[in-house]
Amino acid sequence: MRDDTYSIIVFNNVATVLKKINERGNINKIIDSILDTEPVGYTRIDDALNKAYQELKKLKGPRKWAIIITDGCYNKGNDPIPLAAKFPQLHVIQIPGGQKWCTQVCMDMAKRGKGRLVSVSKYNEIPRALLKILRTM
Repeated sequence: MRDDTYSIIVFNNVATVLKKINERGNINKIIDSILDTEPVGYTRIDDALNKAYQELKKLKGPRKWAIIITDGCYNKGNDPIPLAAKFPQLHVIQIPGGQKWCTQVCMDMAKRGKGRLVSVSKYNEIPRALLKILRTM
């Protein structure tokens, strides 16, 4: 992905843009930052989607899409489903740990975002899920 245009946003209590869409990032620093993000506290899916949408708006051209990796359980902020509808294409990778209502949130985000939903049962399946989505693009 060295020459690709992409942005990376991590979220828990707040969403943080690790790499902006129009900048080159040091992959080792990005990976370290992702691994340093603690999956604890409140979950602001709406904040992450807002920031992702702002990043997407910076792109020129018709091919704009996003992937969110989440369990779908938001316990702070607003319902993320209306925000998903703003995306030209929002794919969802659902990670384990959610409750039944969280699965429905993931399904609804993918549907309203005109994207795919891929569920994983273990975190080490995320790379394969990413490839599955990217191959269909």
